[in-house]
Amino acid sequence: MKKYMLYGTLCMLLITLAACRPTPSKQLKDRLEKCGMFPELGYNDYLDQLIVWQDSSKARKMKKLTFNVKIHFVDSNTNLMSKQESDSLINFLNSSFKYVNIGFKASKKVTFIKSEVNIDEIFKNTQKEDSLCAKHYSNKSINLYILNRNIDVLGYTHYPMMNNQRIFISRKKLFDPAIIHEFGHFFGLLHTFEHFGGEERITRTNCKKAGDKICDTPADPFGASFIENDCELYGKYQNAEGQEFKPDMSNYMSYYGKCRHSFSQEQIKRMYFVAKNVKTDLMKL
Repeated sequence: MKKYMLYGTLCMLLITLAACRPTPSKQLKDRLEKCGMFPELGYNDYLDQLIVWQDSSKARKMKKLTFNVKIHFVDSNTNLMSKQESDSLINFLNSSFKYVNIGFKASKKVTFIKSEVNIDEIFKNTQKEDSLCAKHYSNKSINLYILNRNIDVLGYTHYPMMNNQRIFISRKKLFDPAIIHEFGHFFGLLHTFEHFGGEERITRTNCKKAGDKICDTPADPFGASFIENDCELYGKYQNAEGQEFKPDMSNYMSYYGKCRHSFSQEQIKRMYFVAKNVKTDLMKL
């Protein structure tokens, strides 16, 4: 009798544990807060030309490049960032970009912009973005705007083609892979699931012309549901030919939440090339 009671108790425990796992719909709901990036008009051709430029350039030793970061805190009250929080953020960025040979140094003062605007509003309205950036903007720095409020878009920036030195991020994502993701876009990287230039084949035979145009990142299905606690895909995802996707869930430029913690070697080379050859005005010598 005791044996059956123990068996029943174990069954109930397993059912309870299973119920605690996030469901696919919960994961999809969580990711409604998204990066706002999509290739701007003409960026596909620009990136193709940049890749030709990169391929034709001689490989040289990657000496460390340092960029000044001017932090702008946007809020409707005086809830300012502390110097400790600002210093911790720069340390987080430096730690994440250590292997890219890109470093960051904060301006001496954090700018406070009193405004009720949220990221979604400026993302949808270029005039609002320009108005927000009209004062205290530095053409010689990466201008990082930290906003307390967001509804849908948690962050975005502009691709190098625009040579616009602005990154916008929700304060709740400061010490999260999301901010590294946005800096990746700033230095020219696309999403791993990008289809703007065509869908990347799982075999990667078109990897330089389609997808994220990076050949050492696997093809990635958009909108895949996943379990963040153990970083596993929920279900199987196949292309039109029935081949199964096996994305790199650890890649910063994916949409796999806190599973992200690294860039690929070719992504590192692409970012460094953009940093050195396109963002030259921002480097601190």
